[in-house]
Amino acid sequence: MKLRDIRLNRKFIAFALILSILPVSLLGLYAYDQTQNYIDSELKEKLQDQVKLEKDYINATFSTAREKVSNNLNTSSDELYSRGIPDIVDNKMVINGYVVNNNSDIVADITNQTGGRVAIFKVKNNRAVEISESIEQNDNINYTETENFASDKVYREVVIKNNTYIDRSKIQGQWYLNAYRPIKDSSDKTIGILCAGIPEKPFINKIKSQMKNIVIGETGYFYVINSDGKVIIHPNLEGENVLNYDFAKEMIAKKEGNIKYIWKGRDKLVGYTYYEQRDWVIASGAFVEEFYAPLHSIRDSLTIVVVAFALMGSVFGIWFSRTITKPVDEMLEAANKVSEGDFDVDIKDTSKDEIGQLSKALNSMIANLRDSNNLKDLFTDILRHDLLNPVTVIKGYSDVLLKMEDDEKKIKTLETIKRNTNKLINMIENASKLTKLNTVEELDFKQLDIKSIFEEVINNYQPTLDEKQMDVDFRAEGEYPARADSFIEDVFSNLLSNAIKYSPEKSKIIIEIHDAGKFWEVTVTDFGEGIADKNKQLIFERFKRAEKGGVKGSGLGLAIVKRIIELHGGELGVRDNPQGKGSVFWVTVEKYQE
Repeated sequence: MKLRDIRLNRKFIAFALILSILPVSLLGLYAYDQTQNYIDSELKEKLQDQVKLEKDYINATFSTAREKVSNNLNTSSDELYSRGIPDIVDNKMVINGYVVNNNSDIVADITNQTGGRVAIFKVKNNRAVEISESIEQNDNINYTETENFASDKVYREVVIKNNTYIDRSKIQGQWYLNAYRPIKDSSDKTIGILCAGIPEKPFINKIKSQMKNIVIGETGYFYVINSDGKVIIHPNLEGENVLNYDFAKEMIAKKEGNIKYIWKGRDKLVGYTYYEQRDWVIASGAFVEEFYAPLHSIRDSLTIVVVAFALMGSVFGIWFSRTITKPVDEMLEAANKVSEGDFDVDIKDTSKDEIGQLSKALNSMIANLRDSNNLKDLFTDILRHDLLNPVTVIKGYSDVLLKMEDDEKKIKTLETIKRNTNKLINMIENASKLTKLNTVEELDFKQLDIKSIFEEVINNYQPTLDEKQMDVDFRAEGEYPARADSFIEDVFSNLLSNAIKYSPEKSKIIIEIHDAGKFWEVTVTDFGEGIADKNKQLIFERFKRAEKGGVKGSGLGLAIVKRIIELHGGELGVRDNPQGKGSVFWVTVEKYQE
Protein backbone atom coordinates (compact mmCIF):
# COMPACT_ATOMS: atom_id res chain seq x y z
CA MET A 1 0.00 0.00 0.00
CA LYS A 2 1.28 3.44 -0.95
CA LEU A 3 1.52 6.26 1.61
CA ARG A 4 -1.00 8.37 -0.26
CA ASP A 5 -3.56 5.54 -0.02
CA ILE A 6 -3.55 5.50 3.80
CA ARG A 7 -6.49 7.22 5.50
CA LEU A 8 -5.93 10.69 6.99
CA ASN A 9 -6.74 9.69 10.57
CA ARG A 10 -4.09 6.97 10.49
CA LYS A 11 -1.58 9.39 9.00
CA PHE A 12 -2.26 11.90 11.80
CA ILE A 13 -1.90 9.20 14.47
CA ALA A 14 1.32 7.96 12.90
CA PHE A 15 2.61 11.54 12.65
CA ALA A 16 1.77 12.19 16.31
CA LEU A 17 3.51 8.97 17.33
CA ILE A 18 6.59 9.93 15.33
CA LEU A 19 6.68 13.40 16.89
CA SER A 20 6.29 11.99 20.39
CA ILE A 21 8.57 8.96 20.12
CA LEU A 22 11.31 10.07 17.73
CA PRO A 23 12.84 12.93 19.80
CA VAL A 24 12.76 10.85 22.99
CA SER A 25 14.24 7.86 21.19
CA LEU A 26 16.97 9.93 19.57
CA LEU A 27 17.82 11.59 22.87
CA GLY A 28 17.80 8.24 24.65
CA LEU A 29 19.95 6.62 21.99
CA TYR A 30 22.36 9.55 22.13
CA ALA A 31 22.59 9.25 25.91
CA TYR A 32 22.99 5.48 25.58
CA ASP A 33 25.74 5.88 22.99
CA GLN A 34 27.56 8.56 24.97
CA THR A 35 27.36 6.51 28.17
CA GLN A 36 28.64 3.43 26.36
CA ASN A 37 31.53 5.41 24.88
CA TYR A 38 32.34 6.87 28.28
CA ILE A 39 32.25 3.44 29.95
CA ASP A 40 34.41 1.93 27.20
CA SER A 41 36.86 4.83 27.43
CA GLU A 42 37.07 4.60 31.22
CA LEU A 43 37.43 0.83 31.07
CA LYS A 44 40.21 1.08 28.47
CA GLU A 45 42.05 3.61 30.62
CA LYS A 46 41.58 1.49 33.73
CA LEU A 47 42.83 -1.65 31.98
CA GLN A 48 45.87 0.21 30.66
CA ASP A 49 46.64 1.51 34.13
CA GLN A 50 46.33 -2.00 35.54
CA VAL A 51 48.65 -3.64 33.02
CA LYS A 52 51.23 -0.91 33.52
CA LEU A 53 51.05 -1.37 37.30
CA GLU A 54 51.29 -5.13 36.81
CA LYS A 55 54.28 -4.63 34.52
CA ASP A 56 55.96 -2.58 37.27
CA TYR A 57 55.14 -5.31 39.79
CA ILE A 58 56.56 -8.01 37.51
CA ASN A 59 59.66 -5.93 36.90
CA ALA A 60 60.08 -5.39 40.65
CA THR A 61 59.64 -9.11 41.31
CA PHE A 62 62.27 -10.10 38.76
CA SER A 63 64.52 -7.29 40.01
CA THR A 64 64.29 -8.89 43.45
CA ALA A 65 65.18 -12.21 41.84
CA ARG A 66 68.16 -10.68 40.06
CA GLU A 67 69.29 -9.00 43.28
CA LYS A 68 69.03 -12.30 45.11
CA VAL A 69 70.97 -14.22 42.50
CA SER A 70 73.58 -11.44 42.44
CA ASN A 71 73.94 -11.71 46.21
CA ASN A 72 74.24 -15.46 45.90
CA LEU A 73 76.97 -14.97 43.30
CA ASN A 74 78.86 -12.61 45.59
CA THR A 75 78.56 -15.05 48.49
CA SER A 76 79.61 -17.94 46.24
CA SER A 77 82.61 -15.96 44.95
CA ASP A 78 83.74 -15.02 48.48
CA GLU A 79 83.41 -18.62 49.62
CA LEU A 80 85.30 -19.92 46.59
CA TYR A 81 88.25 -17.53 46.96
CA SER A 82 88.36 -18.07 50.72
CA ARG A 83 89.63 -21.55 49.94
CA GLY A 84 92.55 -20.23 47.90
CA ILE A 85 93.47 -18.90 44.48
CA PRO A 86 92.23 -21.18 41.66
CA ASP A 87 94.75 -22.44 39.13
CA ILE A 88 94.96 -24.91 36.23
CA VAL A 89 97.20 -27.91 36.92
CA ASP A 90 97.36 -30.84 34.50
CA ASN A 91 94.36 -29.45 32.67
CA LYS A 92 92.36 -29.49 35.91
CA MET A 93 91.15 -26.65 38.12
CA VAL A 94 92.87 -26.79 41.47
CA ILE A 95 92.27 -24.67 44.57
CA ASN A 96 94.96 -24.93 47.21
CA GLY A 97 95.69 -28.52 46.14
CA TYR A 98 92.00 -29.43 45.90
CA VAL A 99 90.86 -30.71 42.48
CA VAL A 100 87.50 -29.13 41.55
CA ASN A 101 86.79 -31.27 38.46
CA ASN A 102 84.05 -33.83 39.03
CA ASN A 103 83.93 -32.97 42.72
CA SER A 104 80.85 -31.36 44.19
CA ASP A 105 82.10 -30.81 47.73
CA ILE A 106 82.95 -27.12 47.24
CA VAL A 107 79.72 -26.28 45.36
CA ALA A 108 77.70 -28.24 47.92
CA ASP A 109 79.18 -26.19 50.77
CA ILE A 110 78.43 -22.96 48.91
CA THR A 111 74.86 -24.10 48.13
CA ASN A 112 74.30 -24.77 51.84
CA GLN A 113 75.05 -21.11 52.47
CA THR A 114 73.17 -19.56 49.53
CA GLY A 115 70.32 -22.01 49.20
CA GLY A 116 70.56 -21.95 45.41
CA ARG A 117 72.28 -23.67 42.54
CA VAL A 118 76.07 -23.34 42.15
CA ALA A 119 78.14 -24.47 39.17
CA ILE A 120 81.79 -24.09 38.12
CA PHE A 121 82.93 -24.00 34.49
CA LYS A 122 86.48 -24.36 33.17
CA VAL A 123 87.67 -22.50 30.08
CA LYS A 124 88.84 -24.96 27.44
CA ASN A 125 89.29 -24.57 23.70
CA ASN A 126 87.38 -21.25 23.57
CA ARG A 127 84.45 -22.73 25.45
CA ALA A 128 83.37 -23.08 29.06
CA VAL A 129 82.70 -26.67 30.11
CA GLU A 130 80.92 -27.45 33.37
CA ILE A 131 83.15 -29.36 35.79
CA SER A 132 81.12 -29.21 39.00
CA GLU A 133 77.51 -28.52 39.99
CA SER A 134 75.47 -28.68 43.17
CA ILE A 135 72.42 -30.30 41.50
CA GLU A 136 72.57 -34.06 41.16
CA GLN A 137 72.15 -35.07 37.52
CA ASN A 138 71.08 -38.31 35.88
CA ASP A 139 70.94 -40.70 38.86
CA ASN A 140 73.94 -39.23 40.66
CA ILE A 141 76.27 -39.65 37.66
CA ASN A 142 78.71 -36.72 37.68
CA TYR A 143 79.32 -34.60 34.56
CA THR A 144 82.52 -35.10 32.59
CA GLU A 145 84.16 -32.20 30.91
CA THR A 146 82.35 -32.79 27.63
CA GLU A 147 78.79 -33.14 28.80
CA ASN A 148 77.61 -29.56 29.55
CA PHE A 149 78.77 -26.19 28.29
CA ALA A 150 77.91 -22.62 29.04
CA SER A 151 76.14 -20.86 26.19
CA ASP A 152 78.14 -18.90 23.65
CA LYS A 153 76.49 -15.73 24.93
CA VAL A 154 77.60 -16.46 28.49
CA TYR A 155 81.14 -17.25 27.30
CA ARG A 156 81.30 -14.02 25.30
CA GLU A 157 80.03 -11.79 28.11
CA VAL A 158 81.97 -13.38 30.96
CA VAL A 159 85.19 -14.75 29.49
CA ILE A 160 85.83 -12.40 26.61
CA LYS A 161 84.26 -9.19 27.96
CA ASN A 162 85.14 -9.96 31.60
CA ASN A 163 81.63 -9.02 32.78
CA THR A 164 79.29 -10.29 35.44
CA TYR A 165 76.29 -11.56 33.49
CA ILE A 166 72.75 -12.66 34.42
CA ASP A 167 70.83 -15.05 32.20
CA ARG A 168 68.21 -17.80 32.48
CA SER A 169 68.47 -21.45 31.49
CA LYS A 170 66.39 -24.59 31.76
CA ILE A 171 67.82 -27.34 33.95
CA GLN A 172 66.06 -30.65 34.49
CA GLY A 173 62.84 -29.16 33.11
CA GLN A 174 62.93 -26.16 35.44
CA TRP A 175 63.88 -22.59 34.64
CA TYR A 176 66.69 -20.98 36.65
CA LEU A 177 67.88 -17.41 36.90
CA ASN A 178 71.68 -17.56 36.78
CA ALA A 179 74.44 -15.05 37.55
CA TYR A 180 77.89 -15.64 36.03
CA ARG A 181 81.33 -14.19 37.01
CA PRO A 182 84.88 -14.90 35.76
CA ILE A 183 87.15 -17.18 37.85
CA LYS A 184 90.72 -15.80 37.69
CA ASP A 185 94.09 -17.32 38.60
CA SER A 186 96.98 -15.61 40.38
CA SER A 187 97.97 -13.84 37.14
CA ASP A 188 94.42 -12.40 36.78
CA LYS A 189 93.76 -14.67 33.82
CA THR A 190 90.18 -15.96 33.39
CA ILE A 191 90.35 -19.71 33.74
CA GLY A 192 86.72 -20.45 34.46
CA ILE A 193 83.21 -19.22 35.26
CA LEU A 194 81.39 -19.26 38.58
CA CYS A 195 77.60 -19.60 38.30
CA ALA A 196 75.01 -19.02 41.05
CA GLY A 197 71.38 -19.75 40.20
CA ILE A 198 67.94 -19.72 41.77
CA PRO A 199 64.69 -21.30 40.50
CA GLU A 200 62.30 -18.87 38.77
CA LYS A 201 59.20 -20.79 39.82
CA PRO A 202 58.77 -19.16 43.26
CA PHE A 203 58.87 -15.71 41.63
CA ILE A 204 56.49 -16.76 38.82
CA ASN A 205 54.14 -18.23 41.44
CA LYS A 206 54.27 -14.96 43.33
CA ILE A 207 53.29 -13.07 40.16
CA LYS A 208 50.50 -15.57 39.44
CA SER A 209 49.18 -15.27 42.97
CA GLN A 210 49.21 -11.51 42.79
CA MET A 211 47.40 -11.57 39.40
CA LYS A 212 44.89 -14.06 40.69
CA ASN A 213 43.90 -11.72 43.51
CA ILE A 214 43.05 -8.94 41.05
CA VAL A 215 39.53 -9.32 39.60
CA ILE A 216 38.42 -6.90 36.90
CA GLY A 217 34.67 -6.43 37.03
CA GLU A 218 33.01 -9.68 38.06
CA THR A 219 35.01 -12.30 36.14
CA GLY A 220 37.88 -10.40 34.44
CA TYR A 221 41.49 -11.52 34.91
CA PHE A 222 45.14 -11.03 33.93
CA TYR A 223 46.98 -13.29 31.54
CA VAL A 224 50.43 -13.37 29.91
CA ILE A 225 51.53 -14.70 26.51
CA ASN A 226 54.89 -14.59 24.76
CA SER A 227 55.67 -13.64 21.16
CA ASP A 228 55.25 -17.25 20.07
CA GLY A 229 51.66 -17.24 21.29
CA LYS A 230 52.36 -19.54 24.22
CA VAL A 231 50.24 -18.83 27.30
CA ILE A 232 52.58 -18.19 30.24
CA ILE A 233 50.04 -17.20 32.87
CA HIS A 234 46.28 -17.82 32.63
CA PRO A 235 43.54 -19.14 34.94
CA ASN A 236 42.91 -22.21 32.76
CA LEU A 237 44.85 -22.06 29.45
CA GLU A 238 48.40 -22.09 30.79
CA GLY A 239 50.82 -23.88 28.46
CA GLU A 240 48.51 -23.73 25.43
CA ASN A 241 49.18 -21.71 22.28
CA VAL A 242 46.76 -19.02 21.11
CA LEU A 243 48.64 -17.75 18.08
CA ASN A 244 45.82 -18.96 15.81
CA TYR A 245 43.52 -16.30 17.30
CA ASP A 246 43.44 -12.91 15.56
CA PHE A 247 43.43 -11.00 18.85
CA ALA A 248 46.68 -12.71 19.92
CA LYS A 249 48.34 -11.88 16.60
CA GLU A 250 47.33 -8.23 16.93
CA MET A 251 48.53 -7.98 20.53
CA ILE A 252 51.89 -9.56 19.68
CA ALA A 253 52.29 -7.27 16.67
CA LYS A 254 51.27 -3.99 18.32
CA LYS A 255 52.70 -4.82 21.78
CA GLU A 256 50.68 -2.13 23.55
CA GLY A 257 47.10 -0.82 23.39
CA ASN A 258 43.49 -1.96 23.76
CA ILE A 259 41.54 -4.56 21.83
CA LYS A 260 37.96 -5.80 21.86
CA TYR A 261 37.17 -9.34 20.75
CA ILE A 262 34.60 -12.06 21.31
CA TRP A 263 35.56 -14.74 23.81
CA LYS A 264 33.18 -17.62 24.45
CA GLY A 265 30.32 -15.69 22.90
CA ARG A 266 30.85 -12.51 24.95
CA ASP A 267 32.46 -9.18 24.12
CA LYS A 268 35.74 -8.78 25.93
CA LEU A 269 37.83 -5.61 26.25
CA VAL A 270 41.54 -6.07 26.94
CA GLY A 271 44.36 -3.69 27.73
CA TYR A 272 47.89 -4.97 27.12
CA THR A 273 51.53 -3.94 27.26
CA TYR A 274 54.90 -5.47 26.44
CA TYR A 275 57.53 -6.61 28.99
CA GLU A 276 60.66 -6.78 26.88
CA GLN A 277 62.96 -8.51 29.41
CA ARG A 278 60.89 -11.69 29.22
CA ASP A 279 59.27 -11.13 25.79
CA TRP A 280 55.91 -11.14 27.53
CA VAL A 281 52.63 -9.50 26.50
CA ILE A 282 50.85 -8.69 29.76
CA ALA A 283 47.06 -8.44 29.34
CA SER A 284 44.21 -7.40 31.60
CA GLY A 285 40.70 -8.15 30.30
CA ALA A 286 37.06 -7.89 31.31
CA PHE A 287 33.70 -8.73 29.77
CA VAL A 288 32.20 -5.36 28.88
CA GLU A 289 28.64 -6.32 29.82
CA GLU A 290 29.71 -6.45 33.45
CA PHE A 291 30.27 -2.68 33.33
CA TYR A 292 27.08 -1.83 31.47
CA ALA A 293 24.70 -1.60 34.44
CA PRO A 294 24.20 2.18 33.80
CA LEU A 295 23.42 1.36 30.18
CA HIS A 296 20.81 -1.14 31.25
CA SER A 297 19.22 1.50 33.46
CA ILE A 298 19.13 3.94 30.54
CA ARG A 299 17.67 1.24 28.29
CA ASP A 300 14.94 0.35 30.79
CA SER A 301 14.12 3.99 31.43
CA LEU A 302 14.07 4.71 27.72
CA THR A 303 11.65 1.84 27.14
CA ILE A 304 9.29 3.15 29.81
CA VAL A 305 9.47 6.71 28.48
CA VAL A 306 8.94 5.61 24.88
CA VAL A 307 5.88 3.55 25.85
CA ALA A 308 4.50 6.48 27.87
CA PHE A 309 5.06 8.94 25.04
CA ALA A 310 3.60 6.46 22.57
CA LEU A 311 0.41 6.28 24.62
CA MET A 312 0.23 10.07 24.93
CA GLY A 313 1.02 10.44 21.24
CA SER A 314 -1.72 7.97 20.34
CA VAL A 315 -4.29 9.81 22.46
CA PHE A 316 -3.26 13.17 21.04
CA GLY A 317 -3.14 11.77 17.51
CA ILE A 318 -6.63 10.27 17.79
CA TRP A 319 -8.05 13.52 19.21
CA PHE A 320 -6.31 15.71 16.66
CA SER A 321 -7.14 13.43 13.74
CA ARG A 322 -10.81 13.48 14.66
CA THR A 323 -10.88 17.28 14.62
CA ILE A 324 -9.57 17.10 11.06
CA THR A 325 -10.97 13.89 9.62
CA LYS A 326 -14.55 14.12 10.97
CA PRO A 327 -15.52 17.08 8.77
CA VAL A 328 -13.40 15.58 5.94
CA ASP A 329 -15.34 12.31 6.26
CA GLU A 330 -18.60 14.26 6.16
CA MET A 331 -17.47 16.02 3.00
CA LEU A 332 -16.36 12.69 1.51
CA GLU A 333 -19.74 11.14 2.31
CA ALA A 334 -21.49 14.09 0.70
CA ALA A 335 -19.26 13.85 -2.37
CA ASN A 336 -20.02 10.13 -2.69
CA LYS A 337 -23.76 10.82 -2.55
CA VAL A 338 -23.40 13.51 -5.21
CA SER A 339 -21.43 11.09 -7.40
CA GLU A 340 -24.35 8.68 -7.08
CA GLY A 341 -26.76 11.39 -8.24
CA ASP A 342 -28.11 12.40 -4.81
CA PHE A 343 -27.86 16.19 -4.67
CA ASP A 344 -30.06 16.55 -1.60
CA VAL A 345 -27.09 16.87 0.80
CA ASP A 346 -25.85 19.68 3.03
CA ILE A 347 -22.52 19.72 4.88
CA LYS A 348 -22.79 21.26 8.33
CA ASP A 349 -19.53 22.79 9.53
CA THR A 350 -19.58 26.09 11.39
CA SER A 351 -15.80 26.35 11.86
CA LYS A 352 -13.99 29.33 10.37
CA ASP A 353 -10.77 27.54 9.48
CA GLU A 354 -9.78 26.21 6.06
CA ILE A 355 -11.92 23.10 6.51
CA GLY A 356 -14.96 25.24 7.28
CA GLN A 357 -14.29 27.34 4.21
CA LEU A 358 -13.90 24.16 2.15
CA SER A 359 -17.25 22.90 3.48
CA LYS A 360 -18.97 26.12 2.42
CA ALA A 361 -17.33 25.96 -1.01
CA LEU A 362 -18.41 22.33 -1.39
CA ASN A 363 -21.99 23.20 -0.37
CA SER A 364 -22.00 25.94 -3.01
CA MET A 365 -20.64 23.55 -5.61
CA ILE A 366 -23.29 20.94 -4.73
CA ALA A 367 -25.99 23.60 -5.12
CA ASN A 368 -24.61 24.51 -8.55
CA LEU A 369 -24.47 20.84 -9.50
CA ARG A 370 -28.05 20.43 -8.32
CA ASP A 371 -29.13 23.31 -10.58
CA SER A 372 -27.06 21.91 -13.46
CA ASN A 373 -28.58 18.47 -12.99
CA ASN A 374 -32.05 19.97 -13.04
CA LEU A 375 -31.17 21.81 -16.26
CA LYS A 376 -29.77 18.57 -17.70
CA ASP A 377 -32.99 16.74 -16.87
CA LEU A 378 -34.96 19.56 -18.45
CA PHE A 379 -32.76 19.47 -21.54
CA THR A 380 -33.14 15.68 -21.78
CA ASP A 381 -36.89 16.02 -21.61
CA ILE A 382 -36.73 18.66 -24.32
CA LEU A 383 -34.60 16.31 -26.43
CA ARG A 384 -36.92 13.37 -25.96
CA HIS A 385 -40.18 15.19 -26.49
CA ASP A 386 -40.05 18.77 -27.75
CA LEU A 387 -37.12 18.18 -30.19
CA LEU A 388 -37.70 14.56 -31.20
CA ASN A 389 -41.35 15.11 -32.20
CA PRO A 390 -40.66 17.85 -34.80
CA VAL A 391 -37.71 15.91 -36.18
CA THR A 392 -39.92 12.84 -36.54
CA VAL A 393 -42.48 14.95 -38.40
CA ILE A 394 -39.75 16.22 -40.74
CA LYS A 395 -38.64 12.65 -41.40
CA GLY A 396 -42.25 11.61 -42.13
CA TYR A 397 -42.86 14.43 -44.58
CA SER A 398 -39.53 13.79 -46.31
CA ASP A 399 -40.57 10.14 -46.81
CA VAL A 400 -43.91 11.27 -48.30
CA LEU A 401 -42.26 13.82 -50.59
CA LEU A 402 -39.74 11.23 -51.83
CA LYS A 403 -42.59 9.00 -52.96
CA MET A 404 -44.30 11.88 -54.78
CA GLU A 405 -41.25 13.53 -56.40
CA ASP A 406 -39.87 12.65 -59.86
CA ASP A 407 -37.32 15.46 -60.19
CA GLU A 408 -33.83 13.92 -59.60
CA LYS A 409 -32.42 17.10 -58.17
CA LYS A 410 -35.26 17.44 -55.67
CA ILE A 411 -35.05 13.72 -54.81
CA LYS A 412 -31.35 14.11 -54.00
CA THR A 413 -32.15 17.09 -51.77
CA LEU A 414 -34.94 15.21 -49.98
CA GLU A 415 -32.61 12.18 -49.41
CA THR A 416 -30.04 14.52 -47.83
CA ILE A 417 -32.79 15.90 -45.54
CA LYS A 418 -33.89 12.37 -44.64
CA ARG A 419 -30.30 11.14 -44.01
CA ASN A 420 -29.47 14.03 -41.67
CA THR A 421 -32.90 13.72 -39.99
CA ASN A 422 -32.14 10.04 -39.25
CA LYS A 423 -28.76 11.04 -37.93
CA LEU A 424 -30.31 13.64 -35.64
CA ILE A 425 -32.93 11.15 -34.41
CA ASN A 426 -30.13 8.62 -33.69
CA MET A 427 -28.14 11.25 -31.81
CA ILE A 428 -31.16 12.28 -29.72
CA GLU A 429 -31.95 8.65 -28.90
CA ASN A 430 -28.31 7.88 -27.97
CA ALA A 431 -28.04 10.97 -25.78
CA SER A 432 -31.30 10.09 -24.07
CA LYS A 433 -30.18 6.48 -23.60
CA LEU A 434 -26.80 7.47 -22.14
CA THR A 435 -28.47 9.89 -19.74
CA LYS A 436 -30.79 7.13 -18.59
CA LEU A 437 -27.90 4.68 -18.16
CA ASN A 438 -25.93 7.19 -16.05
CA THR A 439 -28.83 7.41 -13.61
CA VAL A 440 -29.19 3.64 -13.34
CA GLU A 441 -27.19 1.75 -10.70
CA GLU A 442 -28.63 -1.75 -11.13
CA LEU A 443 -30.08 -3.60 -14.11
CA ASP A 444 -32.71 -6.31 -14.32
CA PHE A 445 -30.49 -9.33 -14.89
CA LYS A 446 -31.84 -12.59 -16.23
CA GLN A 447 -30.68 -15.54 -18.32
CA LEU A 448 -30.15 -14.50 -21.95
CA ASP A 449 -28.50 -16.34 -24.84
CA ILE A 450 -26.05 -13.77 -26.20
CA LYS A 451 -25.59 -15.76 -29.43
CA SER A 452 -29.28 -15.38 -30.26
CA ILE A 453 -29.18 -11.68 -29.39
CA PHE A 454 -26.18 -11.09 -31.68
CA GLU A 455 -27.83 -13.05 -34.51
CA GLU A 456 -30.85 -10.74 -34.25
CA VAL A 457 -28.55 -7.69 -34.33
CA ILE A 458 -26.84 -9.05 -37.47
CA ASN A 459 -30.24 -9.52 -39.12
CA ASN A 460 -31.16 -5.90 -38.28
CA TYR A 461 -28.02 -4.65 -40.04
CA GLN A 462 -28.26 -6.99 -43.01
CA PRO A 463 -29.54 -4.26 -45.40
CA THR A 464 -26.55 -2.08 -44.50
CA LEU A 465 -24.20 -5.04 -44.94
CA ASP A 466 -25.69 -5.78 -48.34
CA GLU A 467 -25.38 -2.17 -49.35
CA LYS A 468 -21.59 -2.28 -48.65
CA GLN A 469 -21.28 -5.85 -49.97
CA MET A 470 -19.86 -7.01 -46.63
CA ASP A 471 -19.99 -10.45 -45.01
CA VAL A 472 -20.24 -11.39 -41.33
CA ASP A 473 -18.40 -14.53 -40.19
CA PHE A 474 -20.21 -15.45 -36.95
CA ARG A 475 -18.10 -18.14 -35.26
CA ALA A 476 -20.33 -19.42 -32.47
CA GLU A 477 -21.97 -22.81 -31.98
CA GLY A 478 -24.61 -23.82 -29.43
CA GLU A 479 -25.97 -21.64 -26.64
CA TYR A 480 -24.18 -19.05 -24.54
CA PRO A 481 -26.32 -18.35 -21.44
CA ALA A 482 -25.34 -15.08 -19.79
CA ARG A 483 -26.45 -13.09 -16.75
CA ALA A 484 -27.51 -10.01 -18.69
CA ASP A 485 -30.06 -7.25 -19.21
CA SER A 486 -31.78 -6.46 -22.49
CA PHE A 487 -29.44 -3.45 -22.77
CA ILE A 488 -26.77 -5.95 -23.90
CA GLU A 489 -28.34 -5.80 -27.37
CA ASP A 490 -27.27 -2.12 -27.58
CA VAL A 491 -23.68 -3.21 -26.89
CA PHE A 492 -23.66 -5.68 -29.79
CA SER A 493 -25.53 -3.24 -32.03
CA ASN A 494 -23.00 -0.45 -31.44
CA LEU A 495 -20.01 -2.74 -31.96
CA LEU A 496 -21.39 -4.12 -35.23
CA SER A 497 -22.49 -0.67 -36.42
CA ASN A 498 -18.98 0.73 -35.84
CA ALA A 499 -17.39 -2.25 -37.57
CA ILE A 500 -19.59 -1.65 -40.65
CA LYS A 501 -18.92 2.12 -40.62
CA TYR A 502 -15.16 1.89 -40.42
CA SER A 503 -14.60 -1.10 -42.71
CA PRO A 504 -14.09 -0.83 -46.46
CA GLU A 505 -16.66 -2.21 -48.89
CA LYS A 506 -16.51 -5.89 -49.75
CA SER A 507 -14.61 -6.63 -46.54
CA LYS A 508 -15.39 -9.11 -43.78
CA ILE A 509 -16.38 -8.80 -40.10
CA ILE A 510 -15.58 -11.69 -37.76
CA ILE A 511 -17.68 -12.18 -34.61
CA GLU A 512 -16.57 -14.77 -32.01
CA ILE A 513 -17.65 -15.86 -28.53
CA HIS A 514 -14.92 -17.39 -26.31
CA ASP A 515 -15.03 -19.13 -22.94
CA ALA A 516 -13.13 -16.92 -20.44
CA GLY A 517 -13.74 -18.77 -17.18
CA LYS A 518 -16.61 -17.04 -15.35
CA PHE A 519 -17.26 -14.84 -18.37
CA TRP A 520 -18.03 -15.01 -22.08
CA GLU A 521 -15.67 -12.91 -24.19
CA VAL A 522 -17.35 -11.47 -27.30
CA THR A 523 -15.02 -10.12 -30.02
CA VAL A 524 -15.83 -8.12 -33.15
CA THR A 525 -12.97 -8.00 -35.67
CA ASP A 526 -12.92 -5.61 -38.63
CA PHE A 527 -10.39 -4.99 -41.39
CA GLY A 528 -10.55 -1.20 -41.49
CA GLU A 529 -7.85 1.37 -40.84
CA GLY A 530 -7.37 0.37 -37.18
CA ILE A 531 -6.99 2.63 -34.15
CA ALA A 532 -3.79 4.30 -32.95
CA ASP A 533 -2.55 3.25 -29.50
CA LYS A 534 -3.02 6.77 -28.13
CA ASN A 535 -6.76 6.59 -28.95
CA LYS A 536 -7.51 3.09 -27.68
CA GLN A 537 -8.73 4.33 -24.27
CA LEU A 538 -9.99 7.67 -25.51
CA ILE A 539 -12.68 6.30 -27.83
CA PHE A 540 -14.75 4.92 -24.93
CA GLU A 541 -15.33 8.40 -23.49
CA ARG A 542 -18.30 10.60 -24.45
CA PHE A 543 -17.87 12.70 -27.59
CA LYS A 544 -14.36 11.31 -28.14
CA ARG A 545 -13.66 9.81 -31.55
CA ALA A 546 -10.62 8.67 -33.46
CA GLU A 547 -10.37 10.64 -36.69
CA LYS A 548 -11.71 8.59 -39.61
CA GLY A 549 -11.75 10.21 -42.99
CA GLY A 550 -15.26 10.65 -44.40
CA VAL A 551 -17.01 8.79 -41.54
CA LYS A 552 -19.28 10.80 -39.25
CA GLY A 553 -20.51 9.91 -35.76
CA SER A 554 -21.76 11.40 -32.49
CA GLY A 555 -19.07 9.88 -30.26
CA LEU A 556 -21.71 8.41 -27.93
CA GLY A 557 -21.95 4.81 -29.16
CA LEU A 558 -18.87 3.41 -27.42
CA ALA A 559 -19.61 5.48 -24.29
CA ILE A 560 -22.97 3.67 -24.15
CA VAL A 561 -21.17 0.34 -24.62
CA LYS A 562 -18.78 1.14 -21.76
CA ARG A 563 -21.58 2.13 -19.35
CA ILE A 564 -23.66 -0.98 -20.11
CA ILE A 565 -20.66 -3.30 -19.67
CA GLU A 566 -19.75 -1.56 -16.39
CA LEU A 567 -23.30 -2.14 -15.13
CA HIS A 568 -22.89 -5.81 -16.11
CA GLY A 569 -19.64 -6.07 -14.09
CA GLY A 570 -17.63 -6.89 -17.19
CA GLU A 571 -14.66 -5.40 -19.03
CA LEU A 572 -14.05 -4.04 -22.52
CA GLY A 573 -11.25 -2.91 -24.75
CA VAL A 574 -9.75 -2.80 -28.21
CA ARG A 575 -6.60 -4.28 -29.71
CA ASP A 576 -5.00 -4.46 -33.12
CA ASN A 577 -6.23 -7.08 -35.58
CA PRO A 578 -3.51 -9.78 -35.59
CA GLN A 579 -4.54 -10.78 -39.15
CA GLY A 580 -3.57 -7.41 -40.63
CA LYS A 581 -5.24 -3.99 -40.74
CA GLY A 582 -8.21 -3.28 -38.52
CA SER A 583 -9.24 -3.66 -34.89
CA VAL A 584 -10.62 -6.24 -32.48
CA PHE A 585 -13.22 -4.85 -30.05
CA TRP A 586 -13.97 -7.11 -27.09
CA VAL A 587 -16.34 -7.20 -24.13
CA THR A 588 -16.90 -9.72 -21.35
CA VAL A 589 -20.31 -10.76 -20.02
CA GLU A 590 -20.76 -12.90 -16.91
CA LYS A 591 -21.99 -16.44 -17.47
CA TYR A 592 -25.35 -17.40 -16.06
CA GLN A 593 -25.03 -19.66 -13.03
CA GLU A 594 -27.93 -21.92 -11.99
